[in-house]
Amino acid sequence: MIRTQTDVLLLPRDELALALTALVVGRELDWADSMACALAELEEALKEHTALAEQADGMYSYMDLNRPTLVRQVNQLRKEHHQMLAEVRSLQQMVHSARQAFRPQSTAEVFDGLPAMELLWGVPDFSALRERAERLLGQLERHEEAEDMLVMESYGTDIGAGD
Repeated sequence: MIRTQTDVLLLPRDELALALTALVVGRELDWADSMACALAELEEALKEHTALAEQADGMYSYMDLNRPTLVRQVNQLRKEHHQMLAEVRSLQQMVHSARQAFRPQSTAEVFDGLPAMELLWGVPDFSALRERAERLLGQLERHEEAEDMLVMESYGTDIGAGD
């Protein structure tokens, strides 16, 4: 049951990792397009994962919430859901800027044969974008591991047993 809830993140996480490894130089627009698709899929998967975990019969509802330590850990995981979603959206904005900077100019944007005006979007920092996306992937992995450990701790500990 628990693995199927976290499985919604597996494919989108792998697709983002694959997009990150693609060649950027000379293919900036293609790279930004693949990143935009991967981030959109990850956003949807993260929303689904959050809903599945936090719903009334979700993973967190099966925790022993009479134990303050587990309650704190569940609250931390819930907070991470929102932080990761915010980071995905921030990355989407960075990718959008990259797409704008490298999109082909239409002929309507060039007037009277004069050179185009200065770029409105500037040149994006692809290495910073990659680093942030890689940190997000690491955070997703650690988050899923923490959820798995919390489930095992909740089920594996029987308070008062052996008294």
